[in-house]
Amino acid sequence: MKNIEFLRDYFSEDENFIIYQKHKKDKNGKTKHHHTMLNIKMENLSSHLGRFYYLNRDEDVDIYFTLHSFKKQKAFYPSRKEKFVEKIKSFYFDIDKGDIEQKKADIINLLGLPTYLIETSQSKFQFIYMFSEAIIVKSEEDINKFKNLLKGLCHHFEIDKIQDTARVFRLADFHNKKPQNNNFRVTIEKFPYLYNFADFEKVARDYLLPETKPKTPITNDAKPRQKAIISKKTDIESSGGKFDKYKGIKKVINRKYKELLKKYNGDKSTTDLGFAKWLRTFNQITDEDIITEKIFKARGYQELMEKHGYQIEYYIDNILEKSL
Repeated sequence: MKNIEFLRDYFSEDENFIIYQKHKKDKNGKTKHHHTMLNIKMENLSSHLGRFYYLNRDEDVDIYFTLHSFKKQKAFYPSRKEKFVEKIKSFYFDIDKGDIEQKKADIINLLGLPTYLIETSQSKFQFIYMFSEAIIVKSEEDINKFKNLLKGLCHHFEIDKIQDTARVFRLADFHNKKPQNNNFRVTIEKFPYLYNFADFEKVARDYLLPETKPKTPITNDAKPRQKAIISKKTDIESSGGKFDKYKGIKKVINRKYKELLKKYNGDKSTTDLGFAKWLRTFNQITDEDIITEKIFKARGYQELMEKHGYQIEYYIDNILEKSL
């Protein structure tokens, strides 16, 4: 299925969608992002896709599309924030870790065949279950309801939690430019099935996660965490003073971290999050400074800073937030 054929099959004429272009990192380690809002009735849709083709081929730009439709925006560069989502068009899964074939089978056994099956790299897949009638978003409550249903299923299947409605998937016919994926050409296969939200809800509500308990009031022993402020500086030495105290930390082999790294097929970001959750639940550590220090010890200061650079505060803050 060609990308233009898919877009015209998936979106209706009254829906606007965003094509997300992710450029490779520049010499300072920064990644350029660009959004283009399109509509399938545009006369120059083919021209836009042709431009994306050359960006993908010649400049190693990864090309994605939004799974839901977006409101028109006055800004020249459209935002992909959830508050601009207009219609929810499907539920979806990203299957790229663990026993992939078993997880595919588990999802199909529970929900049926997807409307679209995307192969994003060798033997890694994304499922899209398209609704016969899209959900018009009237309030934040509509979005949260959908997200909670999808989150529970993702947790049940032990796959990536991709419930946010601003989610993007790789677009067919373009190549996966991650170095480890050998320029893999993304393919999409369609099955003759449509679903409705009521059926999805009926199945998914059995897998809803318990509501998050109110956070325990901070005691004198626990230090409050400030929200991260992303610095514009990019080199390791100027990445912000918040983590200067960890500069001398070298990587120390941690058995649990090594076990999680193997479980998540070498994905260190997922491993960092799993490690933080394990520290909170198994070791009952509530002091987030201690959790942060243990992550630095498991990864080593130099490696973490080389990987995340000026975004390190955002990265650590995100892990601490999601591990609650």
